[in-house]
Amino acid sequence: MIFFYLLITQMPLDQDVTWGTYLGAATLIKYLGMLCVFYAVLHLATRRSPPRYLTTVQARIFFVYLLSTSVLYWSMGSQFSIRTSPFLTYLSMAFLFFVVLSVVDTLQRLRWTLLAAVAAMGWASQFMVRAWIRHPMWRPGGATGDANYFALDACLVLPVAFLLVWQSRLRWERMFAFGCLVITILATILGASRGGLIAVSVASVWLILHSPRRLRNLVVLVILIIPPLLLLPMSPLRRLMHPQASDVTGQVDRYASWKAGLRMIKRHPLTGIGLGEFKPQMLAYADPGVGFSSIAHNTYIEVAAETGLPNFIVFLTMLFFTYRSLSQVRRRASDSGPPLVYLAATGIQAGFVGFLVGAFFLSAEYMKLFWLSIFLSMVLPSFLSARADERRKQSEYPVTLIETVPESTGL
Repeated sequence: MIFFYLLITQMPLDQDVTWGTYLGAATLIKYLGMLCVFYAVLHLATRRSPPRYLTTVQARIFFVYLLSTSVLYWSMGSQFSIRTSPFLTYLSMAFLFFVVLSVVDTLQRLRWTLLAAVAAMGWASQFMVRAWIRHPMWRPGGATGDANYFALDACLVLPVAFLLVWQSRLRWERMFAFGCLVITILATILGASRGGLIAVSVASVWLILHSPRRLRNLVVLVILIIPPLLLLPMSPLRRLMHPQASDVTGQVDRYASWKAGLRMIKRHPLTGIGLGEFKPQMLAYADPGVGFSSIAHNTYIEVAAETGLPNFIVFLTMLFFTYRSLSQVRRRASDSGPPLVYLAATGIQAGFVGFLVGAFFLSAEYMKLFWLSIFLSMVLPSFLSARADERRKQSEYPVTLIETVPESTGL
């Protein structure tokens, strides 16, 4: 299981030199993923019950999306490369689906998975802070890659860290989550991502509105976020209010890529132009005079442009049922479910909402923590089903004949 937690901690480090090193045909991070798959296969032999891989609607739609994307990729005659193929990225997500639903089968493992995600952002944040210290006039990156993607990763995890700070019963866990929360907020602000700021703000507002202690959470988040936003010279708020020439240029470039993407959709509405083909073909669809080629900088436009509107609808449907499933789990867990399941559903859903907004400004369909959140949404209902089965069995026999064991969730 330690390999799985280690894999999660490396998910935000897209440009890490060590884990990105090729040994033969694959990188170290891919070999780590293979170890996780091997462990998941071994773990299946020890599980009390087989995993319910396709119980949730979003799980079934995920496989429809994976299948349709794969068919489109191979039917469009795309050039396959073992190092850069987007198809292999989606295939790795299928393996991640298998691993998550196979090994996250107890509350303790769910708890450590959430902590690993929080640790991942805390660990990645120190790279951002160190890069900023070396070059304070530049937006930091380094092992974490683009600061915009770092901010979107942070959006997915910050609500979980915040809830652990307030709801964990373990002192070390609260302190650990608080440390990761603070450094992740600092690194996100140092990255100065305007889209990331909007995403984190939406996630924070959603979390406050769905919290029983709204005023307290509002005050705490304001104290944590507003001072560095106002004091740091390269904060995303300053870039929004007082954009420099480079910021304006970035906006113009995004509009150009969006317009090119919409033309791709208009001309190829059913099949798209091919998976991974947006950047190579952008100039053929861009306005006259555009002299650069880039990704779409918009997840929704890129998915629709590359794989067609029917596949895009499948993608949106998966997102919708992921959100709905998290809402259902959160409501049921608030009544009679384990506290950890309620925390996980609330935190993941808050980050997911923020991510959906931030995805308007980035091509984020390949982000690993995004898919981890979706796959965890498929796991959470099983914990509620297990609790219901346990209560049903207890109701069939006298209570005095049942050995009850207090649940330990750490929350």
